[in-house]
Amino acid sequence: MKIPFSIENNNLESPLVKFLSGNKNFQFFVIEELLKITDEKIIFINKVATKNKINEILDLFKVHQVCFVIHPIHKKIFFEKKIETLFYPINPIKIQKKFLHKNIYSFSNIILQHNNLITNKVTGKNIYLTKTEASIIKALLIKKIVKRDILKKKILNINSDIETKSLESHLSRIRKKIKEIDVGIEILSTDAKEVIIKN
Repeated sequence: MKIPFSIENNNLESPLVKFLSGNKNFQFFVIEELLKITDEKIIFINKVATKNKINEILDLFKVHQVCFVIHPIHKKIFFEKKIETLFYPINPIKIQKKFLHKNIYSFSNIILQHNNLITNKVTGKNIYLTKTEASIIKALLIKKIVKRDILKKKILNINSDIETKSLESHLSRIRKKIKEIDVGIEILSTDAKEVIIKN
């Protein structure tokens, strides 16, 4: 998994951007690209950032999952708006721990990470899942065998009495995606109305 990050001035030549871009766990995006990423991301706010620029960024990202890493000089702006922040200088390992320790599920040679990226641990091949697909496979990675009714009710919000092909459609797309990254596992639907993940 790579943690998406940006810096308020989009400066590719910034020492911070160069340093983090050299770390395999981080990936730089300009602010405009970062807006398209639905998962949690990081925005660094430099000491020289103006109050207007900071407010512009906060307006852009107010409905997004963002971790702001700021220079302490800007603490008041973020405190007034009740926005959680980290202060730098900060060790990248601390950031990685905040992002990478959570929501990582694995089975055999497959890993599902918090940004809905599924990865083949052996080859490094990966592919993104939709939020619903990720929720289904997460349930399978945790339990290995899950009742179809539970998947329908808890993830798809469909009453278990209602006949629908929706779950099978999602499972079919998940099977195609995991086949693309050669993970060598199977997702099976059984006569006992269960869904099983196995290698």
